[in-house]
Amino acid sequence: MIMVDGTPLLVSDELKQLLLAEGNGEALLGAKLRYKSAVRSVNVLSELEIAASGTAKAPVKLDTTGMPADGTLKISGDQPVALSGKGLFREIQITNPKAKLTVGTDLRIARLVLPDGVSLTDIVTNLSQVQSQIGSMVSASGATLSLPASPVYYSAPTVLDKSALDAAIADASGLADAAVAGSQGGQYPQSAIDALKVAAKAASDVYGDAEVKQAEIDDAASALQDAIDTFKAAQVPTLEGSLIENRPFLPQ
Repeated sequence: MIMVDGTPLLVSDELKQLLLAEGNGEALLGAKLRYKSAVRSVNVLSELEIAASGTAKAPVKLDTTGMPADGTLKISGDQPVALSGKGLFREIQITNPKAKLTVGTDLRIARLVLPDGVSLTDIVTNLSQVQSQIGSMVSASGATLSLPASPVYYSAPTVLDKSALDAAIADASGLADAAVAGSQGGQYPQSAIDALKVAAKAASDVYGDAEVKQAEIDDAASALQDAIDTFKAAQVPTLEGSLIENRPFLPQ
């Protein structure tokens, strides 16, 4: 039961969620209701006008749960009002050009009526998050207003650093091309040359991948450098080097 102009009226459970919700007390202070009643009960709530005003740091908060979908919500205060809850509003009217409205992300507004001479960005504080939830918009004088174009955000392209991989590929290719297969000093086993070419080819494939990520580039460069080190270690020692290493020590 609620008191309207000193008269006790019964309300439906659905409307109780709106009119008797603990968090809506401040928002409903001084509010005006248009309704149809019968036998001391509210049958239909056709319009709810919020006249209370909050502040930028403490807006008036209204949980609209229980508001009939075909009802009209009117906001006439000149300070911020934050709407929450779920559902569809047939119409929300803003009558004060100084009003600020924050729309909950679960609310849908079929039609939004603004004061003449103001734009949607002047009224709705979180427009970028809820613009798609507003069906149409008109001025108080009935002129159709266009919703602003949704902003398009472009992310900066990722710049990949392939310099280390490029240098390793060039080094490996040069070593493989210059290498002579054989068992003589300074030569390389054919298997070592083939392994280096395979590693260089794999690294080149990573380098040319259009969807490659930086971590994959870094891993490929590291793997190819390991292959280069392994290749160099496989070189057949020269005879002169072997004799020098095995020459016995002769006292002077």
